[in-house]
Amino acid sequence: MGDTIKQNHHWDRHTLAFIADQITRRPDLVRIATGFFSVPGYHRLRRRIGETNAHILVGFDEDARESLTNALIEEILEEVRGWHTNRYEAIKDLAAALGSRLRLTEARMRIRDHAKVYILGEEAAIVGSSNLSRGGLLTNYEANTVLREPAAIRFWTAAFDERWHAPDTIDITEELRARLLAWLQLSTPWEVYLRAAFLLLDGPPPLKPSARYRQPTEYQQVVVNRISKQLADPERRGAFLIASTGLGKTIMATAAAAELDRLGVVNQVLVFAPRLVKEEWSQRLRSARLSAEVFTIDVLARSSGVSAAKIEDALANSDSKTLIIIDESHRLRNRLALSDSRTGPLLRLASQRIEETVKSTGSRVLLLTATPYAAEISDITNQMSLLPHTGKEPNVSGMLSLFPSYPWSVGKVEDLIESPVATILNTPFVAKHFARVDDESGAQFVDFPDGTKRFFPRLKLFRANVELPCEANIADLLNRRVLKHRLVSTPIRHEWRKRDNLAESNVATAWASSPRDLARTLREIVNGQHDYSMILSPEQLADAIGPVLAELENFTYEADRKFQILRSVIKHARKHGQKLVVYSERLETAVYLEQGLAKYGAERVASVVENAEAGAQLKPSKDVEKLIDHFAPLSSTEPGGTSPDDLYDVLLATDALSEGINLQDASFLVSYDLAWTADTIIQRAGRIMRLWSEPRTIELYAFVPQQGTDVPHGEVSRLPVRRLRRL
Repeated sequence: MGDTIKQNHHWDRHTLAFIADQITRRPDLVRIATGFFSVPGYHRLRRRIGETNAHILVGFDEDARESLTNALIEEILEEVRGWHTNRYEAIKDLAAALGSRLRLTEARMRIRDHAKVYILGEEAAIVGSSNLSRGGLLTNYEANTVLREPAAIRFWTAAFDERWHAPDTIDITEELRARLLAWLQLSTPWEVYLRAAFLLLDGPPPLKPSARYRQPTEYQQVVVNRISKQLADPERRGAFLIASTGLGKTIMATAAAAELDRLGVVNQVLVFAPRLVKEEWSQRLRSARLSAEVFTIDVLARSSGVSAAKIEDALANSDSKTLIIIDESHRLRNRLALSDSRTGPLLRLASQRIEETVKSTGSRVLLLTATPYAAEISDITNQMSLLPHTGKEPNVSGMLSLFPSYPWSVGKVEDLIESPVATILNTPFVAKHFARVDDESGAQFVDFPDGTKRFFPRLKLFRANVELPCEANIADLLNRRVLKHRLVSTPIRHEWRKRDNLAESNVATAWASSPRDLARTLREIVNGQHDYSMILSPEQLADAIGPVLAELENFTYEADRKFQILRSVIKHARKHGQKLVVYSERLETAVYLEQGLAKYGAERVASVVENAEAGAQLKPSKDVEKLIDHFAPLSSTEPGGTSPDDLYDVLLATDALSEGINLQDASFLVSYDLAWTADTIIQRAGRIMRLWSEPRTIELYAFVPQQGTDVPHGEVSRLPVRRLRRL
């Protein structure tokens, strides 16, 4: 008797389960009268009733159709602001259902009549207090009784249909559908969230913990809210922020850490970042009054040394209230170490340290990058493996769901936008949805909390086709396979592969860089300063390479078309009073450029490379940091701080300076050498492609090797062009 009473009567939470228990077979039509409707409520009910048609009759106190539709839209926006992973799908499902299996109406005659009735076909009618909302179905204490007598079901069905077809009942199906579809045209769940959160962002910003703390601007605060929820959620505890360079990842990450600290979720922060941005991270975290340590990310891969020992100690002392931030996380995209047939793939030490710490301590992890992808989807999934393994689906195709959770993963790049742990933000989207237009210049800008404006730069792209030095002789050297060596195993990704063209590839790269670097590379081959076992004898190599070296020794700056184009770009930049950054791939090339520019009387030129007795090498980090300060004093100065002296207009850099640092005092950037991957080129551009204090145009130049069209495609001498095609 007691079980029967419980089956037919309910006064408790979780009304949805009570309703679902009454369905033993899928009805043709579900009729629902409710005093309030919400998208989450509809979505949860839909998951229980499947594709069954539904007629939903909504009664509101308001007596105007516009009031009802606005109330429903506002409810949707409110739910979107408190975003959960299924919100977008809920809205999409609702829009698809409107006009087919779902009809929403307003009954004006039902003003202040808030009856709640669920008629499940001919099987049951449930009468009670539960609205079709998340609160009514899940969290509120509601009272309901189920009626199964055919006569009672016919009574409630007739009463519903009478109101459903009444002349004063207004059908708002198409209007609501149009409003929902307009939101869905934002294309992605993240865009829906971001735009809605922006519109609904209200209330005063959190108090600044110190005078030097950088308060997030509107678009940054929206991201902070998102990643804070992801990190605080016990079922995720991780977040992957992918944001275009210049949008303030460091500021957003610091604000998220401060919010988690305020909530008591986190009380310690460990940051792994490129060496040149360690000090910036330290300043940001100090300004937020956070207990934090900052380490060089490259040291994660070291097995010994003082710095590695400090990292081991910090990780060993972490716990569930530790937040690990990995800046430029794409540096850890190669998760597996070299393997052989006996051992199989092994985790690289850097990834192993993070993953084991997170697994054993329950630490939270925030990944930051602008370029998560270089060549393969594994670039992304390898980074996601650093997050706590709380994914609900296996990341290996065909793997049975044997475990409660797995590493987070995606099947293709596009899936990132819908990942529950990812947040993607790019400059065009911020400009579209958050920017204002300056009346005087027409440039777009965003307002910052300190009262300043930051303008989005206009962008001009240029490609300069440049001739290769000594093309005929170098092409002949390569095509005759003079530089071929015996097979050697070389690491590619996490596999060993046999190759016989490493010397040729090295020479081709130097060839596309500068005559000086090409001469150095060929000279090392002749002198045996390499790890290859050459096919030709040293005497044969000297005979073949000697004439080419002689030609290179006589090659002048005047004859170097590539160098002369660079001089023209520098003159153009300086004519307009603009600074310029030049990226070369080879250290010898940076020395070559510095000496060449000095020969032509160029002043205020700084280089991060020095010409030492053992050859070209990077200057010490402290010296490089000083060069950056004096080249980009405005970017290097904290608000209220003293700017360094402005000493340089041209900075000769390598890819050691392609990540993290701020060089936006410059508005010209030249990729003198191509990079191996497209993400490196993007990172280079990101050093200057940032918000600025006034409207401006930045110019990006790519120098591209140009080869004769008469060279057969299969010839080795086409290596520089093949590299360009791959990029």
